[in-house]
Amino acid sequence: MLRRMLSVSREWRFFLTDMIEFCEQIENYVEGFDYQQFIDSSLNYDATVRKVELLGEAARNIPEDVRQLAPDIEWPKIIRIRNILIHGYFAVDDEILWDIVSNRIGPLLASLRQLEHRLR
Repeated sequence: MLRRMLSVSREWRFFLTDMIEFCEQIENYVEGFDYQQFIDSSLNYDATVRKVELLGEAARNIPEDVRQLAPDIEWPKIIRIRNILIHGYFAVDDEILWDIVSNRIGPLLASLRQLEHRLR
């Protein structure tokens, strides 16, 4: 039964929707925070790290031909960040993470929404 459940594939469009939701959640988690507040808030920090991981996981499931429709999205970097967070948690650079969530998530969200609209 478990093997069958693990082999169920998911429509790639759901992953695009997930990415949009993850970006929105990340924005909510850091809203009103500066760098130090973000680092000091373990709840917001941990939740943000998890959503960035999930963002990269979802990005891996977007087909290449769809990715090519949004060349402004740095697909490989999103996936790479996920891998760094998953496999090297203690090597996470807080300043890089802060840069991602404070400067890059907003533009990424706009690009994802634009892609979603384009695919309708």
